[in-house]
Amino acid sequence: MSEYPQGELHQLVTADGNTFVFPDGDMFVLSFGGYGAPQTNYQTRRGYRQHGVTEIDYFLQPRTVALSMYRAAAKSRQDYWDRRNELLNIIRPNRGGPIVMTLRQPDGALRSLTVRASPGFQFDTGDGNAWDIDDDIMFIAHDPTWFDSAVVTSTPDVTTDDNLVFPITFPIVFGTAGLLFETTEFTYEGTWRTYPTITINGPYLFARLRQVTTGIEFSLNVAISAGEQRIIDLTPGDITIINELGDNKFSDLGPASNLVEFAVWPDPEVAGGINQLRAELQGGSAGTSSVIYTYNNRYFGV
Repeated sequence: MSEYPQGELHQLVTADGNTFVFPDGDMFVLSFGGYGAPQTNYQTRRGYRQHGVTEIDYFLQPRTVALSMYRAAAKSRQDYWDRRNELLNIIRPNRGGPIVMTLRQPDGALRSLTVRASPGFQFDTGDGNAWDIDDDIMFIAHDPTWFDSAVVTSTPDVTTDDNLVFPITFPIVFGTAGLLFETTEFTYEGTWRTYPTITINGPYLFARLRQVTTGIEFSLNVAISAGEQRIIDLTPGDITIINELGDNKFSDLGPASNLVEFAVWPDPEVAGGINQLRAELQGGSAGTSSVIYTYNNRYFGV
């Protein structure tokens, strides 16, 4: 994003890689809205003869945001129509996926939101009489949380444990040694939980991953060889386990595994935002086996 005297920039990146920055040349963002708190629905229940209700859970709802955009007068009437077509081309839904909208704040912080135009530019009656464009564009963010554009990557140190034991009862044969990968006391800087992608490089005979802070864990019961991977994407509503070729390996998942709640949590849900993730690979090979966590800091609003 180029410099701007007031320090704020908006950028739209389409799923197929086209980038548009505002302000840029003759295009400006005059105002914006819907960036703060998303609507929250509280799930409640009422007991027999209870006055009021008891809160049992809450869920964020999709977020609607709006940009009021101005584009200076065109040089000709045909240029005006060409500019309309250019803007419509940005937001059409058949570009292979949603748009990533990024706000650069005056201190340089980048906050992004995955959006769809809904309905997008309408070019209401009266627009274009002076060959300019002055219109509001509406977006919907089905995931209402903002995220830091910078990806956080953690590759924990490894130690060898000859006494690594797994609490399982079904028949399986292990090697004599296991590898422990542990990240201790890393502080999560976001204000909303984030769901990491975990890449495990083989070999291993059995893998267990644990969110030590919350006690949530899952296991992978199918052995893999050196050069093989298991990539676990914990994105809510789109959880996947694939190998290095992109093949579905969800069948590797062990019993009593909890992928839904395996997350990195903010303060005060975990004290100080201090999280500890632990991976145990039975039959792993030092120098070959590895575990990599990647995630974005996420925010309730900006």
